[in-house]
Amino acid sequence: MIRRYIVACILAMFFIMSTAGQSLGSLNNAEQAYQNNDFENAIQYFDLTISGGIYNGEIYYNFGTAHYQLGNIGNALLNYRRALQFLPRDLDLNIQIARTRALRNIPATDTTNPIILLEQMTETVVTISELAMVSFLLWSILWILIGIYQIRKAWRSTLRLIIGILLIFVLGFGTLLGARLYIHTSMPAAVITVGSAPIYSGPSISYFRQYDLFEGSEIYITDKQEEWSKFVTPDNREGWIETNNLTTLNPN
Repeated sequence: MIRRYIVACILAMFFIMSTAGQSLGSLNNAEQAYQNNDFENAIQYFDLTISGGIYNGEIYYNFGTAHYQLGNIGNALLNYRRALQFLPRDLDLNIQIARTRALRNIPATDTTNPIILLEQMTETVVTISELAMVSFLLWSILWILIGIYQIRKAWRSTLRLIIGILLIFVLGFGTLLGARLYIHTSMPAAVITVGSAPIYSGPSISYFRQYDLFEGSEIYITDKQEEWSKFVTPDNREGWIETNNLTTLNPN
């Protein structure tokens, strides 16, 4: 029994090492093709690399740029926004996202959905992990000060103001973190990656066709039924779309 377990572990290790080696080989090929402006092959190798579990902000940025160079606006924006999850303050990345959005055949609209607005306010400033760390630090400091407040009566007049200000920051950062986590887990962002997609009032082509969304449109998934996804746009339009017309930011 122990021998079988050891053999199984060894085989699993070889499988993992083999998969990792293939992914690293794909990454090297992707980078070489990218540097040679061979964007079609670069896209294929980047896709293999990411599918193998190797990805970061730089890989997604280059993947997006390869699509951008070939005019694939939807996939370019998709991967730029994936890169943004790792590199929110990268100036070149944010400029490229703005350029890609400007190429879309979509009228400019204002974001009216409050949760999406909170996400947009922070996604170019801080990652979810960084926001969680700051929120935890502020929360910890708040409870330490409350403890001191209970012990040191002479300091209460000074601490009362500090605790009040800190509480405001804790609530503010907690709200921002809550919005980001809610979108990440319950309302995932997605991008239309086909030329155009018809939007229906229900999860079937038998429902009323409301309007079309075009390549590069950004939406947020709120429900799913078989091969259909219900969504909301940043300006609060809703509808149902066939899932194969979109790709979510979360590659998993």
